[in-house]
Amino acid sequence: MCEVRAERAPRLCPRLREGHVKLRVREAEPIGVRGTLYPRPGEHGEPDTDALVLYDSPDLPFVVAHQAVRELRRTTVVDFAAAIP
Repeated sequence: MCEVRAERAPRLCPRLREGHVKLRVREAEPIGVRGTLYPRPGEHGEPDTDALVLYDSPDLPFVVAHQAVRELRRTTVVDFAAAIP
């Protein structure tokens, strides 16, 4: 997100108030999805409601995605203490 939104986000989002870190990311490759993974046809079992399924997985057709997942590479932790009032 942009710098302005990054400064506002901790005040607006309760989860970020619990703790967070600010990163500068040079590479953020999409690698998969998180969502509900259903058993394949003919298989028994309960759906996994919090599965991480990579794009090259044979399970991909059986997942209902809730979030896209990116792999963050070449990251740097940025000091943000001065930005939070």
